[in-house]
Amino acid sequence: MAFLYMNFNQNIYGDIIKLRISSNSTIRDVQNDLEQQFPFLKFEFCKNMESESKNERPEMLSPALKLSAFVNGRENIYINLNEDKKVFELKNDFKNIGLAIVIYRISGNVWVKTSLTEDWSLQMQNTAGKNFSA
Repeated sequence: MAFLYMNFNQNIYGDIIKLRISSNSTIRDVQNDLEQQFPFLKFEFCKNMESESKNERPEMLSPALKLSAFVNGRENIYINLNEDKKVFELKNDFKNIGLAIVIYRISGNVWVKTSLTEDWSLQMQNTAGKNFSA
């Protein structure tokens, strides 16, 4: 995409990928980049996670929503993303910029929340999704 405002870049050591989020980025941009890196996971953003603790479905944000309201005037926000990063760590990274994220793993034809396995790494979740889909 010519107008994609975020991308993954490996550092000189090749072990850390950085997700760049700019004020022009949309939720769909973030979802596309995350799902490109982890194709057996799905990432949804919501207004808050309070409803999840009450077993209610959180209100999802529109994929077309620009993230300018969340970056608070900063040009870019970088989130380190590597295969060993745990689900709860990624959720905390987004929480720190004011976004709540729900992460799902594919299991056959069904998307299941990773809330019971938040201590698994993103790669472990992705591999489990791949194995359960085969």
